Amino acid sequence: MRSAESTHSRTRSILNFLLIISPFLVFFINGFWLYGSTGRDDVHITYAEALNLANGQGFTNINGDHIEQSSSILHVAILGGLKALFPMISMPALGGCLTIVAGALSLLIMMLFSGAKNRRTGQIAALATSSSTYFVYWAFGGLESVLAALIILTAFVYLLQKSKAASFGAILSLYSIIRPEGFFVILLFGVFTLAISSLTLARRGKIDWNLAKSGIYAILFGLAVFLAVTTFRLQYFGRAFPLPVYAKSTGLSLTAFCDGFTYLFSQLLESTGLLVLILIIICGTAYKSFTAEPKDKPAHIMAGLFTLSVLAFIIASGGDWMEGGRFLVPIIPLVTFFSCLNISAGEKKLPTLCLIALCFIMAFQTISFSGNQSTGRATPPATLEGQYSWFELQNQVHLRDAFFINGIQKFVSDEINRKGKIVVLSAQAGMVPFYLHQTFGDRMRFVDIRALATDEFLRCPLTSRIPKSKYGLMYDYSSYFETANELEEKCGIPIPDLIFDLGNENQERLKLITNHNYHVAFAQKGYVPASGKPRVAMDQVLFVRNY
Repeated sequence: MRSAESTHSRTRSILNFLLIISPFLVFFINGFWLYGSTGRDDVHITYAEALNLANGQGFTNINGDHIEQSSSILHVAILGGLKALFPMISMPALGGCLTIVAGALSLLIMMLFSGAKNRRTGQIAALATSSSTYFVYWAFGGLESVLAALIILTAFVYLLQKSKAASFGAILSLYSIIRPEGFFVILLFGVFTLAISSLTLARRGKIDWNLAKSGIYAILFGLAVFLAVTTFRLQYFGRAFPLPVYAKSTGLSLTAFCDGFTYLFSQLLESTGLLVLILIIICGTAYKSFTAEPKDKPAHIMAGLFTLSVLAFIIASGGDWMEGGRFLVPIIPLVTFFSCLNISAGEKKLPTLCLIALCFIMAFQTISFSGNQSTGRATPPATLEGQYSWFELQNQVHLRDAFFINGIQKFVSDEINRKGKIVVLSAQAGMVPFYLHQTFGDRMRFVDIRALATDEFLRCPLTSRIPKSKYGLMYDYSSYFETANELEEKCGIPIPDLIFDLGNENQERLKLITNHNYHVAFAQKGYVPASGKPRVAMDQVLFVRNY
């Protein structure tokens, strides 16, 4: 009898241990094996500014100018600090590891701080998050989205555990410096919270101060941090927001709303598990808003209201161009955790089965996404090993750029040796200029035609009113060459010595540029080598000016 009890106890302990480690196992298996390194080369825009910061140049862009080319000043500060502490590790390696650690910490917070009554639910929520397509994809993509998710989750889990409104507001205020829209989301969230508080006043004749205080503190701390960072930006950069905001923002319009709704609808349609979780948290918020008593903790209601605030921003902003629901990532751990708590509030068996089924759905979609849209799982040649980080060699977009960088080094060097200093123009402000600048330094000046990393075209009166989009300034080479001489004369924008860009099979563009006194010095074609079906073309080309 004792032997049977001992066996049962050991089996139970093993199962508990497996449940504890399973979210991390799934997260790392999905990330390292199923996806590899993911995302786009836009992350190198952040890396360039962070590297300058670590090297003592302050918050400066690729050219060393006081221009904020990254959208996240907190992300830059963290990366710059890490690079200063670990100078022997490359910036792309630090950046990739940082977001992976942030993703793992999000899982750990769900498991450790779900409370004794909800420990199993916290473990399942962590497992569901580690199976979430978009969350894992961007955790291995290097951008700040997962850092934002960690901040948001920490704030709300703290509110759930401690019910301290002031501390909650202080933690959440960090969202204002991790994302440029952070304060506006917090402000909308605070307004929603106060509106729900007023409903309790109308229904019971007494305001729900637990709810109201949390909303008020969120607004106050968010405003304080926003004013502080905006004051710093105005003093340091001369702008209230990062440069990409000015290059991309089209303002509130019906077109933006339609684009944002289409983006949100399409991204949720590709991740039905996340869609179900969002519906659960919103319905739970609606129910609790009308049934909660003043003694109830406000975290459940507020998590749903914050989710609505982020969704409202996505629609108003017009959405994003990158794959993998990047704008949804900051709320995925929050939505998953509180939705699982809502589900587990019912009968024990049925909610557990529902959560397990949800994990399987999300895992299936993760596998499907990896084969259809992921930029990961590149297969680099041995000749490139040691030149670039694992995160660059395993990413199809980065590997494309690595081939291109190695191919154009000689031509760039020749032009620099001939002229002493050159100007390079492109719509690709990520990995290629990042490495060219490391090699050639101040002998090369980069000009971004999309105005994400440099501001020449935003400052010039001749081009400052060019239409904007989610990609940046909508300025093409045809329009540029029509006024190139005038731009040089009136705005000091020099005619470039080199131009590089995607699309070497675009015969119209090739002819346009070569007709303006340039020749093709280097071009690469085909597809980036990858395990499975290649999804990224190698179509990059370098033009050199004729003299």
